[in-house]
Amino acid sequence: MNTPDGGDGTSEPLSDQAAATGQPGNTELAAATLCHESIARIYVTEPVTVPSDRPIGQVVDLMQRRHAGAVIVVKDQRLVGVFTEHDVVTHLLVNSVSEDTPIGQLIAREPVYVLADDDVGKAVGLMAKHCVRHLPVCDGDMNVIGILSVRHLIDCLAEHYPAEVFNRPPRGGLLPSAPEGG
Repeated sequence: MNTPDGGDGTSEPLSDQAAATGQPGNTELAAATLCHESIARIYVTEPVTVPSDRPIGQVVDLMQRRHAGAVIVVKDQRLVGVFTEHDVVTHLLVNSVSEDTPIGQLIAREPVYVLADDDVGKAVGLMAKHCVRHLPVCDGDMNVIGILSVRHLIDCLAEHYPAEVFNRPPRGGLLPSAPEGG
């Protein structure tokens, strides 16, 4: 990949002509670097974990107390599944599952996850493909070592691209035409 270099090792934005030739500018270079950044190097946090025999009512209480959008279901610290806010709505409100039902009976048996060595690009791709907002982060032995959320990725983008994130004008039609509630 060609990098614009002023001779002293510093990068300068490419001109419109250089951009038209397909040579990447600073933003494109940063994006390529970010996509290949290891997940372990960004905002992976300690997950809220529960054993698979924990009753769903207790899990929901824990999620509420810890302000967690998802909990990781484990057996001997190894990944078994993920239970999310969406699952709370589906199982408790829509399907009227008893609060005493063990969480292990309500989770998908093949959870989507990433390894700590995987790159950010893979995590974004998995989240998009499977429509999930939380990914367990595991080591090579499937021990859960963290959780990666869409919020972490947004924070990472804001850190890598502050001007693009914070100075982006709103798109037309997204703002309400009247105040809410009246």
